[in-house]
Formats: sequence, C-alpha cells, structure tokens
Amino acid sequence: MLTIEELEYIADVARISLTDEEKEEMTKSINEMITYFDKLNNMETSNVEPMELITTESNVLREDIVVESYDREIILANASEHRNGYFSVPQIVE
Repeated sequence: MLTIEELEYIADVARISLTDEEKEEMTKSINEMITYFDKLNNMETSNVEPMELITTESNVLREDIVVESYDREIILANASEHRNGYFSVPQIVE
C-alpha cells in the first residue's frame, strides 16, 4: 500500500504541491485502486478465452457524403470577434 511519505516523494518529483487534506484523499484513492488491481490480478482466468475486441464490428464510420451546413453568417453572428470569415481568438503561442 502507498504511504503518505511515498505520495509526498512522488508529488515532490512531479513538482506538485498538495495540501494535507489532498494527500489524505489521494493516498486513500490510490490505495483503493491498488486493492482493486490486486483483486484483478488474483482472479482465476485460466478458463477464459483471450480476446482483443469486445465487439465484432470494426471501423464503424458514417458514410462520407456532403450534407447541408449552417450559413456562415449566422454562425459568425454568434462569435465575439471574427475576421475574413473565420473566428478570431486571442493569440496564445508566440
């Protein structure tokens, strides 16, 4: 099981700051996951046939057809800013 000290070490390495309450909650949550994974690891699966997919269907895609869309002016009317027929958003990357 994971101890609070181990969680503090992991948080330190990841440069994550946690309050004492968050440490308690995370330790409890992680230990519940570990317990669940232990149960899965200890399940008897020798009689279970291996499988890769749970469905027999693969690549279920819609048909590639042209459909009528909304009018550009109506869509742009809802934008706070637009320029040259496109949404205008603040620059994020230099």
